[in-house]
Amino acid sequence: MEKMHLICNAHIDPMWQWEWEEGIGAVLSTFRVAAELCEKNDTFIFNHNEAMIYQWIEEYEPKLFERIKLLVKAGKWHIMGGWYLQPDCNMLNGESFIRQSLYGIEYFKEKFGVRPTTAVNFDSFGHTKGLVQILGKCGYDSYLITRPNNEIFPTEDFAFIWEGFAGSEVIVARAESYNSALGQATKKIQQQMEKFKNSDIGFVLWGVGNHGGGPSRKDLKDISLMIKQDDRICHSTPEQYIRDVNLAKDKIEHIDRSIWPFSVGCYTTQILIKQKHRQLENQLIYAEKMASQVAGQDLSDYPSDKLYEAAKDLMLAQFHDILAGTTIQVVEQQAIELLDHGLEETRRIKAKAFFKLCQGQIQAKEGEIPIMVYNPHPYPVKTIVECEFMLADQNHELSFTQPTVFSGGQKLKSQCEKEDSNIPLDWRKRVAFLADLEPMCINRFDIRLERLKEKPSTSLSLEGQEYVLQNDRLSIKINADTGQIEEMTADGFSCLQEGIKLAVYDDNEDPWGMNVNAFDKYLGEFTLLSAEEAAKFSKIKAKNMCPVRIIEDGEVRTVIETLLGYGDSRACVRYYFDKTSNQIGIKIKTYFMEKNKMLKLKIPTTMKHTKFLGKTAFGINNLETNGHEATAQEYVILTDGSRAFSCINTGNYGFSSTGSDLEVSLIRTAAYCAHPYEEREILPQDRFTPRIDQGERNFEFYISCSELNERMSDIEFESALIHQAPMAVSFFPSGEGNIPEILCDLDNKSVQLVAVKKAETGDGYVFRLYNSLKNEQKFRLQIPMLRSEICDTLMGYEFKTYLISDGIVQEINAVEELL
Repeated sequence: MEKMHLICNAHIDPMWQWEWEEGIGAVLSTFRVAAELCEKNDTFIFNHNEAMIYQWIEEYEPKLFERIKLLVKAGKWHIMGGWYLQPDCNMLNGESFIRQSLYGIEYFKEKFGVRPTTAVNFDSFGHTKGLVQILGKCGYDSYLITRPNNEIFPTEDFAFIWEGFAGSEVIVARAESYNSALGQATKKIQQQMEKFKNSDIGFVLWGVGNHGGGPSRKDLKDISLMIKQDDRICHSTPEQYIRDVNLAKDKIEHIDRSIWPFSVGCYTTQILIKQKHRQLENQLIYAEKMASQVAGQDLSDYPSDKLYEAAKDLMLAQFHDILAGTTIQVVEQQAIELLDHGLEETRRIKAKAFFKLCQGQIQAKEGEIPIMVYNPHPYPVKTIVECEFMLADQNHELSFTQPTVFSGGQKLKSQCEKEDSNIPLDWRKRVAFLADLEPMCINRFDIRLERLKEKPSTSLSLEGQEYVLQNDRLSIKINADTGQIEEMTADGFSCLQEGIKLAVYDDNEDPWGMNVNAFDKYLGEFTLLSAEEAAKFSKIKAKNMCPVRIIEDGEVRTVIETLLGYGDSRACVRYYFDKTSNQIGIKIKTYFMEKNKMLKLKIPTTMKHTKFLGKTAFGINNLETNGHEATAQEYVILTDGSRAFSCINTGNYGFSSTGSDLEVSLIRTAAYCAHPYEEREILPQDRFTPRIDQGERNFEFYISCSELNERMSDIEFESALIHQAPMAVSFFPSGEGNIPEILCDLDNKSVQLVAVKKAETGDGYVFRLYNSLKNEQKFRLQIPMLRSEICDTLMGYEFKTYLISDGIVQEINAVEELL
C-alpha cells in the first residue's frame, strides 16, 4: 500500500437516546476540543459535515464559530459532505434529497466559501439507487458511506462505481465503521492497513462517536508518533482520498442496485412520524407552487423565510434515527411537534395564496353557495372533490337539505355525506362531487339547495351474502360474513384469489429489526366482530349492530364499513368504490394493543411469476419476491408482464411479497430504542415498558389493476393526485380584481412537475421536471405568467432543473448552480 488516508470526524446524532438540547451540548464541547487540537497541531485536519450542526455553533457559541472559519480558511478544518444533515436514505423522495444538498451547500458557500464534492452519509440504514442521479446533479462526484457492511452487501473492494438511473454514475467509498473507541484510534488504523494491504491506497475513519467526542488528545498524540514512523500515513479528507481512487477508477467494480438491506424493521417503526413526514414533503412543494404563482404575478411577496423554516423542520425530521423510528419516546413526540410546525407553516402559506388566487371570481347568486377548488397539477384533472360548508341557518326541523353541485350551469354528479361534526342538526354539510379541474388555477363550482322530507337512503342491498359493486371497468364483491373484498375484477381480469386481510405476525422488541430479514411468522388475522361486539365497539345504544354496512351511497361512490377484531385490538375498515374509475380506496383505523407484533395489510392477488416494483427517489426499484421486508415510497406494483396490480399508500415504507401476495407493513409494537446487544436481555424485567404505535392509527390505500403499460403510465399521476389533492374551500368572493393567470400547463402526464420555487438567489423561478417512465419522453411546459415555455426531452427516470429569469430559460443543476 502506497498511502493511508486518516479521516478524523465526530459522528454526532443530534437526537436519538437524548433530546436536541443535549445534542447541542455535545456539538459545542466536541467542536471546541476539535478546534483547539487543530490550532495546536500543524498537520492535523478535522472533518465534519451537516450544516445544521454549524448553525447551532453559529447561534449558541459565535466565538467558536469564528475560530472554525479561520481554521477552514487555513485548510486545517475540512467541511465535508455538504448536506444539511445525515438523513435516512431510503424513505426520502427525490426532492427531499435535493433540499438536503441545496440548503447545506448554500450555507457552506455563504459562511465558509467552500463547496464539498464528496457527499457523506455514515449512519443511514442503506441507500437507494435513486441517489446516484441526484448526487451527480447536485455536483457530487463521490459518496462516502459505512452501512450496510460487506456481509450484508458484499463487494470486491472498499470503493466501487455505483450506477443509477438515467445513465448516472458516482464513486462510492465504504468504511467498516465511522468511529473509533477512545484511545484506540491507532489500533483501528493498524487493522485497516492490514485490510488494505493489497490495495494501492486505503482510508480509515476515526474519532469518538456516537454522542460527540471526535478527536482525543491521546489519540492524536499516538497517531502523530505513527505518522513519524510510517510516511504512508497522513491526515486527510474524503476529497483527497477520492482523488486517489479516481486514478484507479477503471479497475474497480461496478454496482447497479440499491445498497441495502439493513435494519429492515425501521421502514415501519413509529408510523406517525413517517406519515407526517410524507405529508410535509408534499405540502412544502404544494405551498411553494402556490406561493410562486401569486408572487410571480405581484399578488403577494414570496415567503422565503417561512418556507425555509418549514424545510428545516422537514430536514431535521429526516435524520436517520428520527425518520427510522429508532429513538426514545420523548424524541418521537418532539419529531411529531416539529413536523406539525412545518405543516402549519405550509398551511398558512397555502391559505394566503389560495385567497389571492380567488380574486376576480364573480359574487355568488342568491341562494347559491360557491366552492373554490385549486388544482396544483399542471394538467386537467378529473377527480372526486370533497368539501364541507355551512347552511345559511340551522334547520331545526326533521327535514333534510340536499345539496347539488353545478359548474357553469351544468349539474354534476354529487352526493351528500356525513360531515365531520356530530351536532345533530341539519346545518353543517359535506358534499362529494365529480369535477373536471383546469390546471394550476382556481376552479369555480356552485351549490344549490333543495329541502327534502328526509335524507335519501341507499338502494343497494345484499345479493346473498355479498355486496356487489360495479362500474364500466371494475367490479368487487364484499362478503358480509367476513367483511373482506373477496373478489375484484378489473377489465374482465380477476385480480384477487381470496380476501384482503389485516394479518398479524410475530415480532420482537427491536425497533431496528437488526437481526431479521422478514416478518413472516403468521399468528392470525382480524376477523369480523359479532353484532353485539360491533355495537359495543361503536358505543351505540342498541345492543346489536351489523358489522358490515353501507354508510354512504350516491351518484359518485359507495362506502362500506366493516368492524373487525383480533385479541384486545379492533379495526374499522372502510372501502371506497368510485363509480367512474378502476380504483378502490381503503381507509383503515386501527386500535392495535398487541405487543411484539407486526400488523400487515395482506392482499392476495392472482398474479403469477411476478416482478415486484416500488417507487424510490426519481426511479423505480426492483424488489425481491422472497417474502423479505423491502422499502418503497408512494406505491408498489406487482406485474406478471402483461397486467399490473398497484397499491398507493399515504405514509407507509415497508412492504413484502411472495410473488402473488402483496403485503404492506402497518405497525410494529416494538419497544423504544431497544438495541440488541450480544445475548443480554433487551428490556428491564422489573417494570412496565411502553411500546411503539399502540392505540389509534390511521392508514389509507388505493388499489388498481390494469394492463401493464397503462398502469405504469398512470400510477405516478394517480399518486401525485392523492398526495397533493386539490384544495377545496367554501368561499364567497368579493367579485373584485382580475382572475390570475395559471402557473403552467404541461402536455405530458408521464412527466411530473416536481417543484416550482423562487431561486435561492431571488432572481427568477426554478422548475424541476421528472420523467416517471423508463422510456424517453418529450414535453412542453407553458408558463403564461412568466411568458415562457420549456420544451425538452428526458431520458427514462431522468430529472432536469431549469431557471427562468427575465424570460430566459436555462438548465441548471439541482442545487441551482449554472452548468
